[in-house]
Amino acid sequence: MVYLTNDGRRAVLTIDPQGGTSNAPLLVQLTEVEGSIQSDLWELHSVHFHWKGEHQIESTEAEMEIQFIHFNLKYGVSLQDVIDDASDQNDAIAIVSIMVDEASPSINNDAYEVFLNSLRRVYATDESSETSSKAPLNTLFPTDTLKFYSYSGSWTTPEHVNNGQACLEMVKWFIFEEFVELSACQISRFYNMLTDTSGTPDQTIDANNRPLQDLNSRPIIHADLIDDCPDGSTCNWVPTGLQDVIVLGGASTSVEDFYLPRNPDSFDYISKTSCGIASYFEFTARDETMQDGVYDGMICNYVHGKAICCGGRMGNMGPRWLVQDDCGYLEGANWVSFDEMPEALYYASAAPVIIDGVNYWMVSGGDSKYTLARFARIFFDDFFVDQERVAQTTMYLLDDSLVWSTSGTALLEPMVGHCTVQINDDTIAFIGGVTSATNINAETRSQIYVLTNGAWSYGPDLPADVERGGNLGCYLVPDDENLVVFGCAQGGSNPAKAYVWDIANNSTSEVAECPIKSVDFHILDDNSTIVATGSNRNIYSFDHSSGFTRLAGNPRLTLAHGSPRAMLVPRQTATCNN
Repeated sequence: MVYLTNDGRRAVLTIDPQGGTSNAPLLVQLTEVEGSIQSDLWELHSVHFHWKGEHQIESTEAEMEIQFIHFNLKYGVSLQDVIDDASDQNDAIAIVSIMVDEASPSINNDAYEVFLNSLRRVYATDESSETSSKAPLNTLFPTDTLKFYSYSGSWTTPEHVNNGQACLEMVKWFIFEEFVELSACQISRFYNMLTDTSGTPDQTIDANNRPLQDLNSRPIIHADLIDDCPDGSTCNWVPTGLQDVIVLGGASTSVEDFYLPRNPDSFDYISKTSCGIASYFEFTARDETMQDGVYDGMICNYVHGKAICCGGRMGNMGPRWLVQDDCGYLEGANWVSFDEMPEALYYASAAPVIIDGVNYWMVSGGDSKYTLARFARIFFDDFFVDQERVAQTTMYLLDDSLVWSTSGTALLEPMVGHCTVQINDDTIAFIGGVTSATNINAETRSQIYVLTNGAWSYGPDLPADVERGGNLGCYLVPDDENLVVFGCAQGGSNPAKAYVWDIANNSTSEVAECPIKSVDFHILDDNSTIVATGSNRNIYSFDHSSGFTRLAGNPRLTLAHGSPRAMLVPRQTATCNN
């Protein structure tokens, strides 16, 4: 039997014990997921209705949240037994949560009507009504129950108490990715429920959700039981967020095909496989009959919720290097244009930064040569006269509306192919680089440049190897924010090297020789693995204390990339085309 009750705080469906079976089949699916709730028997105790939602998915707030409360029968035969005896266990309580949105257009969800019809009988506090036992609870679920988020957290309601402690940290949460839609009328029925727990009778329950809590470094897991288990084998947990590495750049297998259009690679770190995706070369090409798309020197990052690339070199006419100011973001199987760069650049440096609490994409330096329009004006005047190519000092900022502005601060000296890394809220460092993109082995600056609250200072001297080379990588070590890794420059000595900058001691030290040059480092969600990509088909993990390790098996890019740029993006950002 199923009973709907108004307990003065929310609507609650209470289920008679089922002897270790569950009306929520998601838990059956989860028993097959490695590292989840294993194969224990779970009892579905009750279903709680909250309005508004208690979670957010990608900053989206739900109109309601419906929570299926389960307890693990290995710890007791009742919910209270489990709370009393297993409050220190992280597999004692499992809550399966459905997020609810308002339907547009506002159409009733028939699956919910059998339960909602009972609401009119429980508007007053402590009223209870038996609902139809013919309606299985899984009819309340979204269509797609194979994609969900999970984390270990606490109760959100105060009545679950052990030794005076409420909101116990004993819950394994599972939140469906897909929302369920109810009409505005259906949602309003919950807002008509009354409470007298405040001492004043007949007050509507306008909101009964616990406010959003800080994550406090809890890992959030995303599972896709279809995509993670294509062969029916044991599924893998997939950490949410940035797990695909997209690599762009011309293929360097031979001189003959260096300038041919090449599809970027999308490398899935979880499955260790890669695939070709929409061609950035073709997106930036001006004429379908000409090989005039961007093949190197672009800047790319996952920023403002998008996989973004801008600028880059599209070829040369005689001594003129032609540069694009195009910008695009990847959306499935296509690149989508947005606001052009203020200046056509190649081999600039770009990094997400926070300035005065605002998120920006900061672009600095780079070489700015000739766009096609500029080239047309000078074609007949001095086509065969090369002009000095000078790196830039201007810094540009892209805001979350994808609009450019010019920073009020400029680099102290011109730089090309350098690396940018934010140290803290106030400090950004600029490392390496050369004076001109035409000579990647040119002398560069000998010190790290440090920008703190708009004022410039110098870091330590750079090692000699870094002083002669651009297109290097860098990152702030996640578990020690006094350390910055940098190196693997494209030019300079062979082999290139990776170094650690100890900020506290203002010193640098060598970590390892680089198996590849022109490296981008990518910090995965668990902060334990840094993936390094460079100018060949291999993918490497990296540890700042031990160096590089090629990923086991045969995980490789589909192509060898010359002068590549790479960015870490959420899984399935791009649609594979092969």
